[in-house]
Amino acid sequence: MDLKEYYREVAKIETSIKTPFAVVVSLATGNGGREGVVSEVARTVAARMVADKQVRLADAKEVKAFHRDREVELKRRDDAVSRERIRAALAVEDELTLLKEALQLQPKGR
Repeated sequence: MDLKEYYREVAKIETSIKTPFAVVVSLATGNGGREGVVSEVARTVAARMVADKQVRLADAKEVKAFHRDREVELKRRDDAVSRERIRAALAVEDELTLLKEALQLQPKGR
């Protein structure tokens, strides 16, 4: 394929993608590319990868599942961060309580 034709194809694919980012599904390639890996990439990158036959654009069902899974993962991470903050706050509170008790046990002359 000559370069002019290649870039025409890339431009055509890029204009068909209506959003700034596109969800793509990888195709098996001769150099070890795994089939079925879903990713979200910039429209220009998606267009080049489709033209190079490395990926295909995801259908509506796959896009919806990708976004749902991403939201679930983000919520899981947020929950983990919140739990860690609570655990740290409780640890600091426990240390403060121990310090207060230790100060109360010291003799008054010191």
